Amino acid sequence: CVLLIIEFITRKNNYPKELTRRLAHLLSGLFGILMGFVLDSWVFITFAVVFFGIISISYSIKFLTSIHGVKRKTYGELLLPIGILSAYLISGATTSFIVAVLILSISDPIAGIIGDIKLFDKRRWAGSVFFFLSTFLILVFFFKEQQLIVLLGLVLIVTIVERFSTYGTDNLSIPLSASLLLKVLL
Repeated sequence: CVLLIIEFITRKNNYPKELTRRLAHLLSGLFGILMGFVLDSWVFITFAVVFFGIISISYSIKFLTSIHGVKRKTYGELLLPIGILSAYLISGATTSFIVAVLILSISDPIAGIIGDIKLFDKRRWAGSVFFFLSTFLILVFFFKEQQLIVLLGLVLIVTIVERFSTYGTDNLSIPLSASLLLKVLL
């Protein structure tokens, strides 16, 4: 329903597709976190698989132009539900799941927005800096008792993973790496 509302508003007002895609990214992640805690495990897994199917069909017929209408080549919209599901399967309905999906839902779109700003000569690197800062703030908020060096190491690794994930694969690599690192390090 959220994606249909974004689609309706986008078609009515002709908003930039990069902006509406990032809004959908944020809201889908937040909704995924909520559903991860509200639904039974098997229902959430089924929900994620069905969501992937719906997005796949939409991708093939280019129905949701608010998320499929960007000019760059990306598979991110297909990988987003798989990324959220992978974080859930690794972490379950835990703080680690919340953090992994928040990094995906907040830090990743921030990096993209900053990367799009023409003020920066090295736009991709500027996006990575903001990704790092945002991810660090998320981790400190949820894991303030942890050693700073451990959090910084985790943030650095996830930032590197995001930086070198192309064609939207960061929608899988971010929650996957964040979940695994949180499970191992914290």
